Amino acid sequence: MLIVLVVRTRKPFYKSKPGKYLIIATLGIIIFTLVIPFSPIIVLFEFISLPATFIALISLIIAFYILSSEIAKKIFYRH
Repeated sequence: MLIVLVVRTRKPFYKSKPGKYLIIATLGIIIFTLVIPFSPIIVLFEFISLPATFIALISLIIAFYILSSEIAKKIFYRH
């Protein structure tokens, strides 16, 4: 969901303010994604809690994905 904030503008994502509804949707999805594995509903779907190292690795991958998207966007709009 965070990549939407990156590709929506020519500017770097941190310099361009997104709309109110985009922020609400993005935060809602992020919160839902982070909360659902720790809620009682995991029993219904037979989920298991992920180890902290896995969550850290996924966060690192997301950070590199955002960084590479920013670099690709910069190259694309330069030409």
